[in-house]
Amino acid sequence: MRHLMRTTTLLLLAGTAAAQTPAPASPTAASIAGTWEGSFPHEGSVWYVSVVLQQRDTAITGVLYKDGEEMGPVTGAIHTDHFAFAWEKIPFEGTVAGDRMQVTLTVYNGTKYHFVMQRRSPGPG
Repeated sequence: MRHLMRTTTLLLLAGTAAAQTPAPASPTAASIAGTWEGSFPHEGSVWYVSVVLQQRDTAITGVLYKDGEEMGPVTGAIHTDHFAFAWEKIPFEGTVAGDRMQVTLTVYNGTKYHFVMQRRSPGPG
C-alpha cells in the first residue's frame, strides 16, 4: 500500500511539473535592419536598388531607392527568416541569411524579378 502511495505521489508530481513547463519560445525574427543593395535586369537595362531598413521586433520600416533616387517608404514584417515589405503596393518578398537577402519583386503586371541584395551596413543596435 505504501509503495502504491509513493508511486501515485511521484506520478502526480511529474504531471504537475510537466504542466508547468513553459511552451518553447517562438522562433525569433532574423535581423534585417541595415542598408541593402542589389540589381536586376529590367526591360533591356539594369535597375540598381537599395533599401534602408529599420526593424522593431517583427515590424519593418524603411526607404527604397532606385538608381540613387529616393522612391519612398516601405513597410512590412519579418518572421524567422522570411520577410515581406511593400513600396506603393509593390511587394518585395523573400528570405534573409546573414548579410544576404534573396528577393522576389512582383511588379504591377505580375512579372516577377528574382535577385540578391547584400547588406552594406548594419542597422542601429
